[in-house]
Amino acid sequence: MTIKASVGNSVYAAADHVAISASIGSDAFVVGQTIVIDAAIGGDLRGAATEIEVNASVAGDMQYAGEDITLNGPVAGTVAVSAEHLTFGPNARIDGDLILYGTSSANIEIPTHVISPDRVIYRTSSQLVDQEFVKPVGEHMGTMGLGIFYELLVAVVLTSLIVIIAKNFTSSAYARAWQSVLASIGYGFLGLSLLSGSVIVTALTFIGIPMSLLLVVVTIVVVLLGYWMGSYFIGARIWLAARGKLPSSLVAVLLAVTLGVMCAALMTSVPILGWWLAMALTLFGVGAISPWRGRRVNS
Repeated sequence: MTIKASVGNSVYAAADHVAISASIGSDAFVVGQTIVIDAAIGGDLRGAATEIEVNASVAGDMQYAGEDITLNGPVAGTVAVSAEHLTFGPNARIDGDLILYGTSSANIEIPTHVISPDRVIYRTSSQLVDQEFVKPVGEHMGTMGLGIFYELLVAVVLTSLIVIIAKNFTSSAYARAWQSVLASIGYGFLGLSLLSGSVIVTALTFIGIPMSLLLVVVTIVVVLLGYWMGSYFIGARIWLAARGKLPSSLVAVLLAVTLGVMCAALMTSVPILGWWLAMALTLFGVGAISPWRGRRVNS
């Protein structure tokens, strides 16, 4: 994940690799394997990572837990870190206190240009449960978790409405989806390729620019529908295996959709493979609801 455009408010990011190359107006909470901060943070910087490199200024406090942490920028507030290796660059400066957690913190070399020795505080790992470290990080984790919950809730509600309103269509799409999974993915790839190609072709002409914008919106809607319907097809398949019939009542549909959305969320959260699984799920759903797929199957 790379943030290349300036953000006026706070940023909550989680990925295998996160790079911030544009300024953040307020707080930043970033979790990942490797994190690189190359632009100014307007508030606090918090999170956890295996490796983190901060090459820009932080206007507030900095709290991080990781293995290798490199600080090469000024921090206006207090820095609280738990790390096996902490390295300071030539541009590093800490205006507040430096709080180091863990037994290995005593072996960290701290240059005098970074902070005066009297403002360095050493604490044990058991003192991590402290107001200046765990509590703020926990608050940001709660905010991010609430955002994920709302996203899942929207997916469940909208998918359930589609299944209930277009019951016959979704039943036919379900049958097409599992008739041949590879064919569904193939038709989904074909459909999205045609849509995205149409966007490029229509954008080449001045007259076609408004049409290309409309096609962009249509493509986004189709991608969302494909992902949501693919999730439902998985949930309905599990429901069929457990109950012996497809969900028909309102409650059954809601439960099947919720099950499918949760399974999709777990699948796509797998490191590295998650992105590919999300793409396959989207193509699977798009291929099942494609109109030409229906004509092909019926013929």
